[in-house]
Amino acid sequence: MNKRMIKLTIAILVVIIILLIAVLVRGTKYGDSFMIIKGSSKLQKQETMSIENCSEINFLDYSGSDIEIQTTEDSKLKVVQTAYNKINDDEKFTIGKSINEINIKCDTERRSFNLFNFRFNEKIYLYIPKNYEKDLIIEDSSGNIKFLSAMKLDELRYTGHSGNIKSNYSIDAKKASFKLSSGNIELEKLKVNEYDVDSHSGNVYINSISGSGKISNRSGNIRILYADIKDYSRVEASSGNIRLNVPNNLSFEFNGSYSSGNIKTNFPTDKDDDERTVLGKVGNGPYKKLDANISSGSIEIIK
Repeated sequence: MNKRMIKLTIAILVVIIILLIAVLVRGTKYGDSFMIIKGSSKLQKQETMSIENCSEINFLDYSGSDIEIQTTEDSKLKVVQTAYNKINDDEKFTIGKSINEINIKCDTERRSFNLFNFRFNEKIYLYIPKNYEKDLIIEDSSGNIKFLSAMKLDELRYTGHSGNIKSNYSIDAKKASFKLSSGNIELEKLKVNEYDVDSHSGNVYINSISGSGKISNRSGNIRILYADIKDYSRVEASSGNIRLNVPNNLSFEFNGSYSSGNIKTNFPTDKDDDERTVLGKVGNGPYKKLDANISSGSIEIIK
């Protein structure tokens, strides 16, 4: 192969790589609004199942699919899978029931590699009967999840690697946990007895929260508006900013600390001897406990 052909081959490969990077960046930015090939979404699979005697719905082993969850007036659970292109049978979801559990899953190991994994713009729709108020467990590798209606459950537990979690509706539960490696968590209203919210990389925004629990973030901002604190709330971040809004009538004991940054409040506080710890009491006892800690960034707490 002469030098001219070698240079031409290298140039073609560079152009292909640049185009692929552009496709990946655009797909990441625009998500399911971006399509390599435009077309209408097609039904791939739909299945219903009775929730009689069911106390746990498990949504497991999903990768690359966006998930939308809402309640329905129907008496049966319904799962719908759509995509722009045809999905092979071994890539479609399966649903089964064992004793008191319903398991919805996809064998991700059998999914063929597809370079454009905006892949089929695949979506999973989960319709849960309104009268179901037990447990919902979701394990998702990558993809966004949206709650499209108010949910009332015993326990809601979500674990994911990458993607965003969003709900513009109320989530009412005894226990709720959201654990995400990379992505934003945006919740309109979280009314629970006990919560655990954790994002390693991304922002955490909750417009109304009540109960007791922990909210943590390694890299990103945290913005929380408290409706109430049952007993305690702990908020932690490694890098980013924390903003907390508390009700005017809430009596609480505040303990805030930082390694590099500052703490701003609009109520009387005292600084500890190390000048990196801020203490304060608001109202009359009994006091709820509110702790906020950050390694690098600012904490703002507003009453």
